[in-house]
Amino acid sequence: MRATLLLVMFAPFVMGGLIIVIAFVQLNRRRNAVYTGPPPSPEEVAYLAGGRPRAVQSALASLWIAGAVHRRPMHVIPGATPLQRAVAAELAQGRTGRAIVASPAVAAALGEIRHSLQLKGVLSASDRRTPTGNALLRQQRKEYAYLAPAQRPAWMTYGPAAAGLGVGLFGTAAFTAISPDLLGYFPLRTAAATSAGASTYSCGSSSASCGSPPDTGGSTDGGSNCGSSGCGGGSSCGSSGSSCGGSSSSCGGGSSCGGGSSCGGGS
Repeated sequence: MRATLLLVMFAPFVMGGLIIVIAFVQLNRRRNAVYTGPPPSPEEVAYLAGGRPRAVQSALASLWIAGAVHRRPMHVIPGATPLQRAVAAELAQGRTGRAIVASPAVAAALGEIRHSLQLKGVLSASDRRTPTGNALLRQQRKEYAYLAPAQRPAWMTYGPAAAGLGVGLFGTAAFTAISPDLLGYFPLRTAAATSAGASTYSCGSSSASCGSPPDTGGSTDGGSNCGSSGCGGGSSCGSSGSSCGGSSSSCGGGSSCGGGSSCGGGS
């Protein structure tokens, strides 16, 4: 009888302890997650960090450094990815900002990126970053810290792919640092960036949402909703003599975007 009474008395404490242990284990797994899959492309990194808006902004940045924004016809760009070609075609039609993101061709290209991220296990079916996805962004920001706006990257030296990756990792602070003229192609109603590249922004006529808040350069263990926002983007594209196609750009994963690397301006 006494044993039963003691069990009843201490059961809540035992259950509470188990819940705490389970929560601690799950939190520890999230913090210690490591991405070991294939190298992501800059546009995949951009989508993962800031969703559709970031992906489009990143593609624009790559096109700008490649000198392709002013090229006619703009959809004929050697080595461009599907997203870059789709964005360039919309620019040629005079569309900007949210209208670019909403176009069928751009939406289709973004859908391919989303599917690739899900296959890599970094984006869930509900378009939220997984713990592995958060780990991937932490790894990328550590490896490519020199692309943070506070470091004043030599964008023309690093090349289009690095510019796309910089915008993908560090958000609108990198986007505007590459060239204020980019705001004419993707207007930002508000932009408040920190020296680390963090920013909050909205585009078009309504606010962009890729999580709470969008991942713009910091590290978080929370999942970010990257698929339902109304504007954004990223990719990489080489200059006329370089190659940036495919999902494993030369600036992704463990590669190097340094001055003399394969992402450099003339390499």
